[in-house]
Amino acid sequence: VGLVASYFIPTAPGVDPKLTLTKNILAESLRIIRQAKSSGEGVFSALICISWFWLLGAVILSLIPVYGAQILHGDEFTTTFLLSLFSVGIAIGSIMCQKLVGGSNTVSLAYVPLAGLLISISGAIMVFCSHYLPAATGPLHTVTHLFTIPIFWPIAAAFVLLAMAGGVFTVPLYAYVQATGNPTIKSRIIAANNVLNAVFMVFGAIVSSILLSQGVTILGVLGILMAVNVVFALFSCKFLSHSNQQKILQTIFNVLFRVEVIGMENARKLPKRLLVICNHTSFLDAAILAIYLPVKLTFAIDEGRAKQWWIRPFLFIVKAFPLSPTNPYAIRNLINLMKTNEPCMIFPEGRLSQTGSLMKVYDGAAMVALNADAQLLPVYLDGLQFSKYNTHGGRLPQRWFPKVTLTIHPLQSLDVPDTLRGRQRRVIGGQKLQNVMTETMFASQPLNKTLFTALLDAAATYGKNTKILNDINQIPLTYKALIGRGIMLGRYLQRTGVATGTVGVLLPNANAAAATFFALQAVHVTPAMLNFSAGPESVISACKTALVTKVISSRTFIEKGKLTDLIKRMEAAGLHITYLEDIRAKLTLKDKLTVLAATRWPRCFYKETPNEPLTPAAILFTSGSEGTPKGVVLSHRNFIANTAQAHAVVDFTPQDTLINALPMFHSFGLTGGTLLPVLYGVPTVLYPSPLHYRIVPEFAYNFNATIMFGTDTFLTGYARYANPYDFYRMRYVFAGAEKVRKETRETWMEKFGIRILEGYGATETAPVLSLNTPMAYKPGAVGKLVPGMEWKLGDVDGVEGGNLMVKGPNVMMGYYKADAPGKLQPPKDGWHDTGDVVTVDDNRFITIQGRLKRFAKIGGEMVSLGAAEALASACWPASQHAVVAQPDARKGEQLALFTTEPKAKLEDLRAFSRTRGGSDLALPRTIIHLDKIPTLATGKTDYVLLNAEAAKHVK
Repeated sequence: VGLVASYFIPTAPGVDPKLTLTKNILAESLRIIRQAKSSGEGVFSALICISWFWLLGAVILSLIPVYGAQILHGDEFTTTFLLSLFSVGIAIGSIMCQKLVGGSNTVSLAYVPLAGLLISISGAIMVFCSHYLPAATGPLHTVTHLFTIPIFWPIAAAFVLLAMAGGVFTVPLYAYVQATGNPTIKSRIIAANNVLNAVFMVFGAIVSSILLSQGVTILGVLGILMAVNVVFALFSCKFLSHSNQQKILQTIFNVLFRVEVIGMENARKLPKRLLVICNHTSFLDAAILAIYLPVKLTFAIDEGRAKQWWIRPFLFIVKAFPLSPTNPYAIRNLINLMKTNEPCMIFPEGRLSQTGSLMKVYDGAAMVALNADAQLLPVYLDGLQFSKYNTHGGRLPQRWFPKVTLTIHPLQSLDVPDTLRGRQRRVIGGQKLQNVMTETMFASQPLNKTLFTALLDAAATYGKNTKILNDINQIPLTYKALIGRGIMLGRYLQRTGVATGTVGVLLPNANAAAATFFALQAVHVTPAMLNFSAGPESVISACKTALVTKVISSRTFIEKGKLTDLIKRMEAAGLHITYLEDIRAKLTLKDKLTVLAATRWPRCFYKETPNEPLTPAAILFTSGSEGTPKGVVLSHRNFIANTAQAHAVVDFTPQDTLINALPMFHSFGLTGGTLLPVLYGVPTVLYPSPLHYRIVPEFAYNFNATIMFGTDTFLTGYARYANPYDFYRMRYVFAGAEKVRKETRETWMEKFGIRILEGYGATETAPVLSLNTPMAYKPGAVGKLVPGMEWKLGDVDGVEGGNLMVKGPNVMMGYYKADAPGKLQPPKDGWHDTGDVVTVDDNRFITIQGRLKRFAKIGGEMVSLGAAEALASACWPASQHAVVAQPDARKGEQLALFTTEPKAKLEDLRAFSRTRGGSDLALPRTIIHLDKIPTLATGKTDYVLLNAEAAKHVK
């Protein structure tokens, strides 16, 4: 019939009568393939996809008899039935092609990628269901008998669907080749297609044979085939328009990564000259940006990376601009490209992050934006740092398909003065770009959630079985245990009437304190963290200020801490004390079952109330180093924001171990030493007292600590007693709460080889305001303002700088004061007056000149008490010093120096000051010798006590 039908084909004249053929079959085959490739990239790509379909079909058809016999245990008619299903499916798919394009006479490839994906999905269903076929026993199954097996129905349906998708996949490609191929060589294009089909089919047969010979099952071969087919389905997207490509790929990525796009309105109206910048955490970053941003970008990509075989197939959706690090003109060429109004994209970090956080930002990206006069579109990708498509070596937990959030921020420009030139312009531009990236990272974090929700999120991210807290008992708490105990304890306290209103917490640094804190959060009750070292009057005053009537404590702690008198005074003042040991003895079977259920389904036991993130999460109290302590009311959002601000500038990872000896009643110990590591997956060791100078270094050594917080007083003590090897694993030591002396820095560097990173903050800001980091460090400064902060300086006569005022998401809700208990007094217009006199440079680094309250007016001149202390420290570096001001009838005020230096004399200090060009006004009138400078539990100098003592000595 075929022979007869061939005589009815109309005769067509030869397009190229002079064409000659050789007898070299290989050479001729290669020549027609080259000619087909010269007809256009689209045509040749279509030939590759068609040939892949033939490979797919050939392998499937060759495996059908074996599948029918071995997997289905069917008779000889089973193979015939399956082949019939395949043929019918292909026919239906081919007929559907015309229907899908609505009867149009134009060639459309819109459904080719979806059909390719449907092939893999159908094949995967068939393979999956085949594992659940009943074991083969008895005689071979007939087709009729197979249909009595329920699992065979989805197998047959998936097989037909696979064939139908194959028809939809391949027929439009044939039509595309016929319609767009070069007419002068169209027959050779068809011939090339046949050659490629044969090559692909033979290759498929060889590979499948090798796999089968190596013990791979038939289902395994089919599974591999379906996985590779996904690549070809994605490759076929290149036939679509850019918008259709994005729609197809968005559908895929939405299913796999549950991609959430925030701020798309910022990408609607884009300028002519646009530079997109983004953090770089995985190999999928560029793909996500290309798929979801509504503009076709030219990606600046490393030339070596662009040539890698696995990268090249994915470059069809973007235009790549290879940059060679050895080519000095590469950046200039990119700038020239942008000047043609070509939107470009650069990863300013230049490489994949090795920490999951931001790394250093290269100046070159800033120079591209500045010299091309382009606006920046900052974008932040969150989630892919937890994927398996990165190179950070497992510093973060990894999974195949983490949830991804893409946040698009408003357009920005690098504000660099035109007067700057050369290296200075490049450096300032790089600093500005680093600031933009840091602000972008912070602004992308979700802040409106409660602390307990954040704890649940951390458990889901870092693994509920991760050991996150440990203490001196060395019984670690996992996220699961912390959440379960928190929910159970919270419900018990609520049931017994303890957890109402504001509840005082009087506990040391231990797992029990953290569990109690989160227990109160779980039942929407505000904990007031009480300073047990402040004395009975201060503790009782704090309770009255915050309207606390019930306090949670521990009998063991009270006994070992010798706080029996404190408890008696508190009870006499009407405070009800609940002990954790008593609760443990009263737990019922229901309570214990609650723990088990809460560890498995915690979100069923905890739900945020409306607007709860903006309500009080905890009440802390100011140190009282200069006056009566005030209650500082901090919201959930305040704490979440401050932990996010710190995480945006420091690369904390689950590979670290943090040791925290700072008490939780101090904001440094609560936020920095407890909440920050717990919410970001950093294992933490809690130690009850920072004053144990011999034991804390030993703990750091035994637990391989890599991060530590402290004050100058505590760090000095550790350095005095620690073995030089105790901190061998230590990466970062952060200091705050008081000025770090030069001697302390030098001792830590010489003895341990560790640079102390000084920060600055206040209880009212939860507490971190600025921080020196490995990437942003300035000697003499207390660090750069954390992202998200606004600042301004109030005028202070006679002093360099000004009174620092700050505003941001971490600034407190307000004060509770002793003269108005329970009445919230918010900062005016959201601005907190720090009372510190500072200077702030162009790169947001803060240098403290002194406390506004710690200036004395002597002879009409403002004298810094901090500067006077620094002078004494420089003169007698091995001793401790403190300076206070007292009234003076003649000059207004006078200074009194407290020192542990037994040989300290005023004339020696005056002579030393004059060698440094100092003023006599900054010299003390009185020197008072002490064995030890009194400090609070936080490590700060107790100036209230010193002022009272000075009044006895100064006349």
